[in-house]
Amino acid sequence: MRRLTHEIVFNFNCKFVTSYGYIEASQLDLIEGRIMSLPSGQIKVFVPQNSVRDVVKTGNRFIIEGQPFRIDGVDAYTQPGIVIITCQIDQIHPEDDVTNNIAGLFGCKIDITTQETELQIGQTLILEYSATGNTPVAFVSSNPEIATVDENGVVTAVSEGKAVITVFNSTMEIIKDTIEINVVPVQSTYTISITSSASNPDEIKYAQSKTYQAQVFLNGNLVEDQPVIWQLFADDQVSPTTLATITSQDGHSCTVKNNNANSGFVQLKATLQSDSRIFAWKRIQMKPLF
Repeated sequence: MRRLTHEIVFNFNCKFVTSYGYIEASQLDLIEGRIMSLPSGQIKVFVPQNSVRDVVKTGNRFIIEGQPFRIDGVDAYTQPGIVIITCQIDQIHPEDDVTNNIAGLFGCKIDITTQETELQIGQTLILEYSATGNTPVAFVSSNPEIATVDENGVVTAVSEGKAVITVFNSTMEIIKDTIEINVVPVQSTYTISITSSASNPDEIKYAQSKTYQAQVFLNGNLVEDQPVIWQLFADDQVSPTTLATITSQDGHSCTVKNNNANSGFVQLKATLQSDSRIFAWKRIQMKPLF
């Protein structure tokens, strides 16, 4: 009877456990550590029970020195604290990593499905991915000073630059996928809100007037140095209107007068003077005096 102590990697639904055990075979021929012949085709492997837990099951496979084996029997009772595994020699499968002695490695994959790769400083992104067998994963950033990632896969952009985020199988780190995150400065985004201190700002009665103000925000913060241009249109936001008139205006407010109209709508537009792509609308109804 020959015995050989060896490191064995067990694969259970792409969850990997590495254990040291000794191998026993009636005729085990070794040359420079490799198994050269197994006339009976059968070996027994003895591993500590606490090292393999529930991953060793009938039908599972593992590789020793380039030779795959299939588990035919599991005995966790004969020797307390030891699992005795009865194995039969098996064929190499396409998904086997024979070089690293890991059965089924190439069938276990992680794929990042998130498409977004650019974040502004301060923004966050939850990485989306798929993992064979719903295996546990871990995350790491190549440069946490640029972008960090937590245990839930939430990426936070910290400073300008690029960082590679890696998602890997937490039981076998060579199974992984990566994504490069480009962190850019916060873009200046203006928005406009049209308000009025008058009561019922959404309507102007016959021959009356109301004053409206344009509040300009930069990234959500109110600014005072960005004037707007005021315009008045029909309800289609394109055609001119005769229902009302802008009687006075400056870069921050305007006054709209009902031209003796008892019904209909007009559209008040405020456009950022420095960027015509930024504008806001206010729909106003013309109503009778009583």
